[in-house]
Amino acid sequence: MVDAEILRRRIDALLGYVNRLEPFGAMDRKRFIADRDEHHLAERYLHLAIESALDIANHLIADAGFEAPDTYRDAFAILTRHGVLDDELGKRLQSWAGMRNVLVHLYLDIDHGITWDTIRTDLGDLRRLAEIAAAKL
Repeated sequence: MVDAEILRRRIDALLGYVNRLEPFGAMDRKRFIADRDEHHLAERYLHLAIESALDIANHLIADAGFEAPDTYRDAFAILTRHGVLDDELGKRLQSWAGMRNVLVHLYLDIDHGITWDTIRTDLGDLRRLAEIAAAKL
């Protein structure tokens, strides 16, 4: 059975980070790239949002008794295989897991333009995951 409080806290965290990220996508792209304080803060919120999404995925996997993921990407692949996520969203969320690895391990080489593009166009993926998880409560 889903631990409603744990899942609710992760959903709230995810949506909170997404809400904090949206203004960065409204910024001028060149300004975002040039302003270290802006892109570093946005990248931290992005990292935390992805961690929240992964926590949600792993919680749903454990609750359903699905096989344990071997990688971050695998968490979303498992949810897709079991029909919790549709194929398109599952693939997109797997890309988010890749973004997490870039933010954590390749932080010296981040393309801040890609970060801005992602914030501007792809946050709906994370909102959709939150909606799916909220429906499990």
